[in-house]
Amino acid sequence: MKKTLGSLVFLLIAALSLPVGAVVIYDNGGPNRETGLAVAGGAAAADDFMLYEATDVTDIHFFTLENIDRDAFWSGNLLYAFYYDNAGQPGTPVPGGSAVAVENVDAFKHATGVSVEIGPAGAAETHDEYEYWVFLEDPLPLDAGTTYWLALFLGVTSTQIFWETTDLGALSTAHANFLSVDWIDFGVELSYTLTGVPLPPTVALFALGGIIGLVSLRSRRRQLEVL
Repeated sequence: MKKTLGSLVFLLIAALSLPVGAVVIYDNGGPNRETGLAVAGGAAAADDFMLYEATDVTDIHFFTLENIDRDAFWSGNLLYAFYYDNAGQPGTPVPGGSAVAVENVDAFKHATGVSVEIGPAGAAETHDEYEYWVFLEDPLPLDAGTTYWLALFLGVTSTQIFWETTDLGALSTAHANFLSVDWIDFGVELSYTLTGVPLPPTVALFALGGIIGLVSLRSRRRQLEVL
C-alpha cells in the first residue's frame, strides 16, 4: 500500500516522539475494517492484555472508524485509563495509569484514506478510518504476567466514533460501558498496540551489580586515602 505524504509525516512525528529504547511490547492485531465499539458520546471501550516482561509503557497506537456525516468530529481530548483485571473485566484503576491527552500535544490523529460501510444493507453509512498515536503523560511501569485492561474515551457528544476491531486478539474479549455503568462483554477484539521500554531481569540485575560495584570501588578508595 502506497504511503501518502501525510502518512509519512505522521509516522515521522510518531517515531521522533518515541523514547530511546522504546519498542512494541504488545500487539493485539491490526484493524479488520469491519466494525468497532463506540468510544464517544458517553461510551467507553476496553480490551485486556498481558506483558511478557516488566515494561515502562510509553504510548498507545490504535484505529477508529468515524462517521463525519453525523458530526463525529473529535473534540481534541482523549481519556485513556489502565485497569487491573477483575474476573475477566476492568477492575480497579492502575495508579498513575489515566490521563487526558490533547491533540497535537501528546495525541496525534491521521486519516488513513480508507472508508468502511457500517450498517444493514440499504442503510449502511460511510465511516472513515483514522489512526491515533497517544503518548502517555508519564511512563507507566507494568509487571509481566499480569492481566491489565486499556480503556479509551474520546470525549465528544457524537456516538459515531468507533474503536476498530481486529481478527486477532488474546485473553478476554473487549468490554464497553455507557455513562460509567457496568462493563458489558461484546465478544470482539479491538485493534491496538502498546509501545514501551522493557526492563528484563538481566538488565535490572546488571544495573544493580554496577551500582554495588561503584559503591564498593568508592569505599576502597576512601580506605586507601585513610591509609
